[in-house]
Amino acid sequence: MIVEVWSDSTEDDDRGPKFKMYRKIPSLREYVMIDQSAPYIEHYRRDGHFWVLQTLDGLEAVLRLRSLDCEIDLTEIYRQVEWAEQKPKSKKRKKS
Repeated sequence: MIVEVWSDSTEDDDRGPKFKMYRKIPSLREYVMIDQSAPYIEHYRRDGHFWVLQTLDGLEAVLRLRSLDCEIDLTEIYRQVEWAEQKPKSKKRKKS
C-alpha cells in the first residue's frame, strides 16, 4: 500500500506520472491519496488487472483497507488538521 497526501502543487503529479509508475509495481494492492485541504480521499484498489476507485467525501466516511484488514474513520485521519477556514464538510473534485 502507498499513501500520498497531496496539495494543490502536487496533485497533478500524484494522479498522473506517480500513479502510472506505481501501477507497475506487481505487489501494490492499494493506493490512497489524501487531500490536505478538505476531508476527501481517493482510494484505488487493484482488482485483478483493473484498478477500482472509491472516493471518500466528508468526515463521516470510513476508509477500508483490505491489505491491512482495517478500517479508519476520516475523523481520525483528519483529527489534528487545523483548517484554514471553517471546517469543510466535503469537497467536490473535478474528474480527471
